[in-house]
Amino acid sequence: DTTGDDDDTTGDDDDTTGDDDDTTGDDDDSSGPGDDDDSALPGGSLTGTITRSVAATGDGIGGLFITISDPEIGGGPKSIVAETTLASVDLSGDDGVSYNVYGIPPRAAAYTIEIFFDEDESGGKGGPTTGDLTVSAYPSVVVAAEEPPVSLDIVLDVATQ
Repeated sequence: DTTGDDDDTTGDDDDTTGDDDDTTGDDDDSSGPGDDDDSALPGGSLTGTITRSVAATGDGIGGLFITISDPEIGGGPKSIVAETTLASVDLSGDDGVSYNVYGIPPRAAAYTIEIFFDEDESGGKGGPTTGDLTVSAYPSVVVAAEEPPVSLDIVLDVATQ
């Protein structure tokens, strides 16, 4: 039928809304980076755990924004080669949170990792705002090949003023 519901047992999606009516764990749309198809993006990947060494300025719940940038291009959006956003991350305790960034073009030169925890939930537009957690120095990483994933743990050590 064309009602938009999936009332058969084939596992296909009878509508075109981009939702996922099967159980394969994939996302049936093609909305691009940031959706749950990211692990299939060509390129290398970065994985690790993010913790904090400074106190959360609020409840410790917020979005986590990670961008991988090419410092040779300069600053701004044009230098971003890969990114990911994790919503509703809980950094209220000491455990930290795992992250993955996919689709990083492999190369011998280092990329810059820009990261911040959106403690005030302002939406991350324009970077960190007062009370958000970030790093005192942006880490760099070389992703020289598509496999294996590069592992890097990151500590948020600054609360923005």
